[in-house]
Amino acid sequence: MKKLLTLLSASGVATLITASSALAQAFPTTLVGTWSVRANNTDLTLIVQSQSSDSPCAQITGTMGGSTGPIVGYYCPATGVVSFLLNSGSGGATYQVYFGQASSPGSQTQITGNFTSYDGGNGNGAFSFSAQTSE
Repeated sequence: MKKLLTLLSASGVATLITASSALAQAFPTTLVGTWSVRANNTDLTLIVQSQSSDSPCAQITGTMGGSTGPIVGYYCPATGVVSFLLNSGSGGATYQVYFGQASSPGSQTQITGNFTSYDGGNGNGAFSFSAQTSE
């Protein structure tokens, strides 16, 4: 019985070590670049034009959906957390808030998360989004 428990314990430790390695995430150091976004069944382009060197979280700026939709937000390279506001190009008011997680599971960097829309009418609510780039 003692031998069986020892074997099961060793097997459990090996499984935990393997699972921990498989679950480890690689976070990109920067989000600067062009992203293909799918947000609430709509295809958009996100361009992150700049990322500050602030630590632990850097300010990001850019556009989404064309030059009329400026974004401003932050990205934390140590955790992969990203959040940004999408503002109206005409009045500057925020009408969507994005919050997600960036990762680099392979050659393609991804962001997945949710956004809340304050567009008015049927445009209000919470929705999912994903973005990817190969840069």
